[in-house]
Amino acid sequence: AYRMLAESLGDEHPRTMIAMGNYAVTLQKTGHLDEAADVLQRRHELTMRLFGPLDAQTIVAGNNLAMLWHDLGEFARAAELLRHVVDSADESPECPPFFVGIFERNLGRCLTGISEYARAETSLLRSLELLADMPQSERDKTQTYLDELYTKWDPGER
Repeated sequence: AYRMLAESLGDEHPRTMIAMGNYAVTLQKTGHLDEAADVLQRRHELTMRLFGPLDAQTIVAGNNLAMLWHDLGEFARAAELLRHVVDSADESPECPPFFVGIFERNLGRCLTGISEYARAETSLLRSLELLADMPQSERDKTQTYLDELYTKWDPGER
């Protein structure tokens, strides 16, 4: 569907962009992670060019790409993109605190992956704050990553 829409409507058409995202998810779920990353990167670049860095589509596309890089073990690359995602989400009128809390959690996970433990703790603690009014399951996810961080690092040893 994505290829057909791209040929008939072009990559910038809203239907094509939705299909591109769905195609990337399908690739990801079927284990074609490198190809999914290529598609997500094209989608992120496209939304950045069309809508700018503060648009919710761009921010979510960046988060999704970064988390795929996380899954591929590219923690530094993912953390760099997530820093921009968090900054944009903080500034964007389209992103509620709940979204920023999820992006901070994801950043904390990536920072843990590159042993930037103090920064990871800062992101994960901020995530807990931003998710304070959300369902307990969301806070529990963040707490799980914070607990994992503390198995690798003792904040008292700074």
